[in-house]
Amino acid sequence: MKLFVGSNSPAPQGWVSATSLEDAKQHLLNKTIDELHIEDVIGTDPSGGHRLLFWLKAHIKTSYFILPNSFTVHSANPELHQQMDREKNDILLIGAKWQLLEGEGPIWVYLDDTHAKQTTSIQ
Repeated sequence: MKLFVGSNSPAPQGWVSATSLEDAKQHLLNKTIDELHIEDVIGTDPSGGHRLLFWLKAHIKTSYFILPNSFTVHSANPELHQQMDREKNDILLIGAKWQLLEGEGPIWVYLDDTHAKQTTSIQ
């Protein structure tokens, strides 16, 4: 699934549109996303995209889910675009710290900066 999150411009053909923060969160939690694009404005919230990135960054530290193959952000404001791009890159780095343990059932391990292990079931 290709997920376009934002409300300033229409979703490209073949993409599912999420125009609210809650709608975007539900798609991210409940569906496999192959491509993700996040705009700065979501609904009437001019910083909704930034808020979604903060939520995703916090969520991925405690719950594993598959990150999209393609992940882009956009803002017409160059400074906000840079901030959103940094958050996106942090999310990708955090996602890379999850590793699948061999054994019975899907158990994922998150290796944080101190190499402490935290296990959780896949969502």
